[in-house]
Amino acid sequence: MDLLAGFNEVKKTPPPKNDSETTKKELEYIGNINLDKRFFQEKDDILGNFIKFLDDKNLKYDKKVLTKLVKDSTNVIIELKEFYKRPRPFKLDKKFNDPLLKSTKGYAYPSGHSTQSNLLRL
Repeated sequence: MDLLAGFNEVKKTPPPKNDSETTKKELEYIGNINLDKRFFQEKDDILGNFIKFLDDKNLKYDKKVLTKLVKDSTNVIIELKEFYKRPRPFKLDKKFNDPLLKSTKGYAYPSGHSTQSNLLRL
C-alpha cells in the first residue's frame, strides 16, 4: 500500500504565520508547561514504548507489522512537515531550549509522535 498515493490532492490548510497572534498564544501556552527533558528522552522512541506497553499488558502483536507501519508513516509525516514548514518553538522564541532529541531536528508540524501513536493504536 502506497501511503503517499493521492497525497498532493489532499487539501492542506497552511499553519498560522510565525509572527501571528495565534502563534504568540501557542508559544505562551507552551511556555507555561513544566517540561522535563528526561521524560522526553525516555518517550522519544514511539515504537519501543508502544511495544513495551503491549508487553506490559500481555497483549499480542506482530512486531513486523508495527515496525512497517511506523516506517511507512514516516514518509507521509515528512511530506507534510515539508509542506507546512512549521518551525519548532525553540526556533521561534529564544526562551525555549532545544531539547537535543533526534526527533526535534526537523519541522514541528504535524507531530510525528502523535501521528504514529494514533496509527499504532488503530
